[in-house]
Amino acid sequence: MSTPPLVVLFALIGRVTACQPADRRESSRQAITQGSDTGGRASSNAVRVAVSVPCPSDTGQGVTVTRQCFGPMPVDSSLGFLAARFPAYQVDTQLVETTPVLVWYYKVRGDTAMLSQQAGSMDLATPAYDWRIWGEGILLPGGVPLPKTWGELRRRFPGAAYVTGGELGSQVEICALNGVRIDLGFGEDLTGLSDSVPPGTPIGHVVIYPTRRDSHCH
Repeated sequence: MSTPPLVVLFALIGRVTACQPADRRESSRQAITQGSDTGGRASSNAVRVAVSVPCPSDTGQGVTVTRQCFGPMPVDSSLGFLAARFPAYQVDTQLVETTPVLVWYYKVRGDTAMLSQQAGSMDLATPAYDWRIWGEGILLPGGVPLPKTWGELRRRFPGAAYVTGGELGSQVEICALNGVRIDLGFGEDLTGLSDSVPPGTPIGHVVIYPTRRDSHCH
């Protein structure tokens, strides 16, 4: 898939990745028993928060990404539930301008999801604010492999679409994707009518916002 290298993406939004040593990752797992990850904000029952929908098991035939799931992982569950059920995550810290932001990384085979609550710690009693997903095996709703360009995406998913701007550049919400959003281009502003986006514009990250309720689709 044609996504910008991470170093390019981070340069666009002023983020600097600082890798964490193994003991840092281990301390985050130990913090599950106290209900927080370096923040002390979550309640001790974080891992008992239920999820809204079951996700498919890993079939080895690509990674299904929907509004509810990244492969077998329910994106709208609490981070405490995820950490207890799927403990193989990595912890990292990025800088948004001058503000440290904690992120988790999950991998399902060759595909990666970066989770954030846009804060310096993780509240394990609540879901992530966003999941940013990239890789070669992503399957969009309906089992459609993620296209490489905007033109290909529109051929597979016609109908109402809304292009908006944000801190990472432009992002599109196609109503047929049922809540899954996709970054467009390499940080340029493509805000406007979806028909005005050049067909060759590369597809970026697939993005899920589990708790946002600002959809243009009704």
